[in-house]
Amino acid sequence: MGLILRDTFGLLRAALPVVALLVLLPSLFQGLGLNVNVVTELMLIAISSYFLHRQFLLGEPLGKPATGNGAPGSAFWPYLLLTAVLIALFIALAAGLMRGAGYGRIALAGLGLDIGPITGTELAGPVWIGCMFLAQIVVLGLFGTALPATAVRGVWGPGVRAQRFPGTPLRIAMHLIAGPWLICTLGLLALLALAQLVLPPLPDPSRPAITLPGLGLILGGRLVVTFALAMTVVILSRIYLENTEPRRASEPALAEA
Repeated sequence: MGLILRDTFGLLRAALPVVALLVLLPSLFQGLGLNVNVVTELMLIAISSYFLHRQFLLGEPLGKPATGNGAPGSAFWPYLLLTAVLIALFIALAAGLMRGAGYGRIALAGLGLDIGPITGTELAGPVWIGCMFLAQIVVLGLFGTALPATAVRGVWGPGVRAQRFPGTPLRIAMHLIAGPWLICTLGLLALLALAQLVLPPLPDPSRPAITLPGLGLILGGRLVVTFALAMTVVILSRIYLENTEPRRASEPALAEA
């Protein structure tokens, strides 16, 4: 995990324009009182993860495609298409798990559908988080290495996954639990505790909707999510490389990419 943390910090340092896109832009919108809906969030995450993969695997800065012999061309649109498919699969699986747990109506409401009044929501939040966690583990465990492969136009498919990536779903699950999920959970819990101290318990109509402490908390939340996304990119990319290019996966230079 130490190597993954080192690579994550190195990736964020090298990909500052992507970090700014993912952190500052939505925070600015929220600070101006503009809504950032789920579709916009997912689009930003998908676009940012593409450039993070290219930066980590190829050392390709934002807006400067890698050149030279053997440098793979852009895979932006295929990557976005794959990401959309995986997100749809993730949402469908999470909603299915919610339905199996007896919270199907709440899952539909969470997707923005107007289904009328809902009762019995006391445990809906924790159940929804648990279902999303399980769905992410399953989807990324089975198909996560397709993301770095697609980003660099590598070879990936069911046959390749079965041959080159045995045991990969369990490895990815263990790394995601001990890395991005743990960091996200602890970071967001810390921000919630801090919010109880710096934000008023009830909104004051005489004060601006977004205060300086509130904006700081929004930025903090964005930074936590961005760090978790970068760590996920590092985990998937390293596991992909370890099973396709073992020598390259161990090169320290990747930590600086």
